[in-house]
Amino acid sequence: MLEDRPIAHRISDLPPVGTDQELEEMDELVAETVSKIGYGDAFFAWPEAAARRFCELVRVNTGRDPEGTARFLRWMRAETPMRYPALVGVAAFVRERLAKGEHGLSRQLVDGVLQRADDPGHLLAYWLSTYGRIPKPVKRGVADAVVRLYDEEALWRYDSDARHIESPRFIGTSGGVRTRRPLRFRDVIALTHPVAADEKQAEVFRRARGRTPGPNGRAGRDKLRTLDRQGWDWLVSTMSVPGLLANLRLFDSVSIPFETAMTVAARIAQPGEGIRPMRYAAAWKAVTTDRWRPALAAGAARSLRQIPEIPGRTLVAISPDTAEGAAFGLSLAQRCASVEVQAVGGEPFDVQRGESPLHALIRWQAADRRPARDARYESLGKGDHDRVVYISRWVHEPGEADVDVPMYLWQTGDPRRQVRDEAPAGNKTVFYGICDASFDAIPIMEGAYR
Repeated sequence: MLEDRPIAHRISDLPPVGTDQELEEMDELVAETVSKIGYGDAFFAWPEAAARRFCELVRVNTGRDPEGTARFLRWMRAETPMRYPALVGVAAFVRERLAKGEHGLSRQLVDGVLQRADDPGHLLAYWLSTYGRIPKPVKRGVADAVVRLYDEEALWRYDSDARHIESPRFIGTSGGVRTRRPLRFRDVIALTHPVAADEKQAEVFRRARGRTPGPNGRAGRDKLRTLDRQGWDWLVSTMSVPGLLANLRLFDSVSIPFETAMTVAARIAQPGEGIRPMRYAAAWKAVTTDRWRPALAAGAARSLRQIPEIPGRTLVAISPDTAEGAAFGLSLAQRCASVEVQAVGGEPFDVQRGESPLHALIRWQAADRRPARDARYESLGKGDHDRVVYISRWVHEPGEADVDVPMYLWQTGDPRRQVRDEAPAGNKTVFYGICDASFDAIPIMEGAYR
């Protein structure tokens, strides 16, 4: 399980814009990117037209403002969970620069965007499958990054053909992960010829050249039932809080010792930096016993401080057909300066400040919140609000609502069934899928517009 990185809101790091046309094109690139923030790494699940448009916008903005576009791509990789899409964007950037015969920036951008030890293998695999022969700026940028990233820990953690793709649950992988497997360390080294920084790294390079794929780890899981109390305590101590949350069902299935379970509960009740409520909501849904629920509720409440504050007056409208959407909306409401929450077409919901969003979810689900037949947007935006947040399993035609303030629509269902491919008109933005990174979408969008 990969840990989330906290997403900063340094909108000043986004590229400056000049003319009206440049503003429109960069504005569309920001909107197109942030609207897919819930996809995480899963660029393969973007609608085909949206994926093509993203690459086209990167190329267009690269031609007009290469420095600004490079800053945007660095920001995208460092401050959002869209790691793989950022690598796709870098490839489009370099391709555009090469097509125009322009030099500089490409090598530096490639080096700067590769932040994790499996990034070089992913970028090279994508380039080979999309563009073919690897050009010098890519090779040199990757070689620079390899010297920074390849060490003993990286060798055992990332030197495999595993994709390490963070793909949200709403996407599903029944059709397979349509992303090339990353190149192994040995292949990256053979293609880019990095010069080791010292003898210790030279030894890592030599070992990488001779490595073969390791075990997939499943056999190790079968041995967990044989661990004693001391073994479990050691294993739990090595796991991060996200790792603990992801393995609660496993702990129950192998019957970990009571004292170890208490240690796990104490740790998940005190989340660390960057851990947010949707992780807790997923664990809450996954567990089959009640023993974890008090700790999950406490951790979810404390994790609210990791969500950025939303100023002004906000209307949050939630369709009753999505428990995940309700968990998101009720968590978001806790961070709004002034908020009104209602079921779409239904009654208002009382927001109790400081309440765990998981306890609020229980209250939400216990109430009769069935909307009127065909109720969609008709009752939205009629009050004195600065923005409207609409959350539903399926987002219908945004033009049905006559709203004068920004309207943010979240679709929690399968993004491949989105109603429309083109961008919504006016002040409406559609986001497909929900994850912890989705909490940043509103501050990012409104900060960028400001």
